[in-house]
Amino acid sequence: DLHEVRRGRGDQNRLGYAIQLCVLRWRGHFVKDPAQVPWEVLEHIAQQLGLLALPLKDYFLPEDTRVHQRERLRQYLGFRRCGTQERQELLEQLIEQAQVSPKDNTLRTFAGQWLAEGKIIRPGKTTLTALIQTARERGLQRVYERLTDSLFSTQRETLESLLIVNEETGRSRLEELKSPARQESSDALLALIE
Repeated sequence: DLHEVRRGRGDQNRLGYAIQLCVLRWRGHFVKDPAQVPWEVLEHIAQQLGLLALPLKDYFLPEDTRVHQRERLRQYLGFRRCGTQERQELLEQLIEQAQVSPKDNTLRTFAGQWLAEGKIIRPGKTTLTALIQTARERGLQRVYERLTDSLFSTQRETLESLLIVNEETGRSRLEELKSPARQESSDALLALIE
């Protein structure tokens, strides 16, 4: 890593490059602005490079240099870009996971682990959020289809009847079945079971 970082010109460029290298290896993505990295991290990396820790507030790379630097890092660490095929594979994996646990945090953690294991650069937040939302919807749809496809018509009619709203109470039978016991007593529980 030190040899790779020292190929750059200028202390600030080397320090910025080293930060990107560490973040890509650790988090699977690039930092938009290395100047926003906490001072303690900057100081630690500078010490490893044998450089004086200076704030990166003036750190700026032209777009073509930034693209070239990221490509060099990607190749050096063996990461792949998250292209169309990788996004499709991730979506399929997320759909499978969403059938087990459709929670946003669970899916986001799963996506991060899957991308890291495949050494695929994590897509932007908007792209990842869109993939997670699509996966959740498709995953829940698949669960619904599994649950309902094997039902007989009488079973479907019975389940549908639970969703009809009672005009007097303003609640469906399903909603009534979900209500907790008014008090903890055997009579109240028996009434609910009935």
